Order: sequence, then structure tokens, then C-alpha cells
Amino acid sequence: MVLLPLLIILFAILYIKLSDTKIDIATANKMLVSCGEPSGDISYRDCVAKSTILAINDNTIEEGIALFENFLENNPNLLIVCHDIAHKIGYETYLQYKEDSIIFDKKYCAYGYYHGIFQGFMEKNNSVIDFAYDLCKKLDNNKVLVECVHGIGHAAYHNDEDAKKGLTECGKIPDKAFIGACANGVMMAYQANLADNKILFDYRDCYNNVKDIVLGCITNSVYSVVKNGLLLNELCTDNDEEIFNNCVIGYAKGLSDSECVSTYCLGSAKLDLSKLDKYKLQFESCNNYVSCARAYGFFSYQSYKNEASVLCDRYFTDDSVASCKEGFVQASNCVSNFVNVLHHYRPCRLDQDFNT
Repeated sequence: MVLLPLLIILFAILYIKLSDTKIDIATANKMLVSCGEPSGDISYRDCVAKSTILAINDNTIEEGIALFENFLENNPNLLIVCHDIAHKIGYETYLQYKEDSIIFDKKYCAYGYYHGIFQGFMEKNNSVIDFAYDLCKKLDNNKVLVECVHGIGHAAYHNDEDAKKGLTECGKIPDKAFIGACANGVMMAYQANLADNKILFDYRDCYNNVKDIVLGCITNSVYSVVKNGLLLNELCTDNDEEIFNNCVIGYAKGLSDSECVSTYCLGSAKLDLSKLDKYKLQFESCNNYVSCARAYGFFSYQSYKNEASVLCDRYFTDDSVASCKEGFVQASNCVSNFVNVLHHYRPCRLDQDFNT
């Protein structure tokens, strides 16, 4: 059943080639619906992206993107995966249409479409910084937002699929205030491709960079090693308060995603307490820091939605229970405020969405 959506798309492509028939918008919309219920499954995301790209190729870029936008409006559950889908669409569209793919007012899904354009550009060029940073400014009336720059990090990683080179590329960003967002994007891309990475990156390599890069790097580099048995006080040892706090957030994120680190967990993970119980020692180490407990509540909601409500009482004690529940409520409020995915310019963030 998992492969059914992709088989539908492949059949449609074969039919088009044999009959020399173009896909009109109505047909493309039916293909989108046939992809099934919105989920974090890779085959679902690929199905929606490929259906949209077929519509772009046989109509216009604007018409194909409008089709995708309409589909988003009618399927608010796509919030959990729309960034990745929009990224795929932007990437494929740039490879085929180059600068013609750059159309404005498509910032929904946390700038996913533009992140894909950055990656497409980086594949054909030695550096993405000037191109992407300039586009980020144009998208927001000469301002630059973290959510846009974050995607530069994705592109910097995908050029050589080398996290160290990607972090070096981030260091070229002219405004140091955004270097961390870029570095965070590098490591997120690295973690998302963990099973296929040929050039491995050790979280300790983060510390071989300037502080701005370390801050962005450490959050998304420690969480994949949490399930290897390391405790928080073994991973997060830096005396710098900012770096330590970012490491703690990364640890909590890893603990919340401990059974699905290399997959798309958001909102689609199945809660299995017997699996989580394996990380008793890691939970105990997180329990020693209320900031870790709060971050765990935040990220566990994003992974398991309302099912996560039992986790705070199960794995935390004393003040950490209240902090965990605080983070849980924070995330649930944030997600409920982003029901309309066309206005969802950024992901819910621990540092911005408290008491929203």
C-alpha cells in the first residue's frame, strides 16, 4: 500500500508518454487527491511533489504552483509535511526552468519552495551565499528572516553532502546574526540523510568553528547520537551558557525522536512506550534540567501530537514535570495557530512560540 501513490504517478507518466496527452489542471488535481491521506511517509510526499511538477511542465509554473496552493488550503493536515514537499517542487522547478522558477509570495511552508531553489542553484554553482541571501532580502522587502537563511544551509550541505564544507559555506554569510541559522540548516540536512551519508560528521566537530556556527550546529548534531546511549552531561559539556543551552535543546529533540531520527516523525509517529522505556537513563539525565524537560514536552508534541500528553508524568519528576507540560502546551498552541498552511511561514520554534 505504501507504494500505491507512486505507482499511480508512474502509470500517469507512462500514459502521457504513450498517448502524447498533456495533463491539465483538473487531471493533476485528481492525481494529488489519489496520493491518499496526508502523512509523513516518503512515498506520499513524493507523490504530491511529482503531481505538482507534472502540472507545471504541462501548463505554466504559476498554474502548477496555484494547484499546489489550492491543495494546501483544502488539506490543513499537510502542515506536518508541506515544507518538504514545497522544497522538492522548488528544487525540480529550478533545475528545469532556472531563473524563471523565481516567483514571489510563495513563503508558505516555512519557505520550502525557495529552499528547493537554493539547492538547485547550488548544484550548478560553487557557492550559493550571494544568490540566496539576495533572494531572501527580496522576499521580505529588503529584510532577511531566519527561516529563509535556514534553507541556505540545506543547499550548502547538499552541494557535496559534506557537513564540514557546508558549515564553512555558512561562514561566508555577510551578517553574522544569520550564520547560526545557516549552520542549523546544514546539520538538519545532514540528519535527514543520515542513512545515506558517505562523509560522516561527529557532533564534536561543531566546536572546530566560530561560536556563531557552533550555536547552530550543536542543536542538530547531538540529537542523532542520543539513542546511542550517551547522557546529557556527557554530550553537553561546554562552559559557554548559550552553547550549553542549545546542546540541551538538541538532546531533548533527540530524546523525543529517539525511535524515528532518520524519518519524518512530525505528527505521524506512533507512540510505543515499550520502545521509549529503553531510554530510561537518558530521561533521567534530561530530568535534571528543567530546560531539557520543557524542550522535550515541546518536541514530543510535534512528534506524537496529543498522544504525548502521558509522557511528562511517565518520564519526569518534581519541577521537570511542570516544565515538560509547559512545553507540550506551548507546541500545541503554536500548531493550532498555524492551521492555514498558506500563512505558515516558519516552523513552530521553542524560542518564539511560548504562550502564543
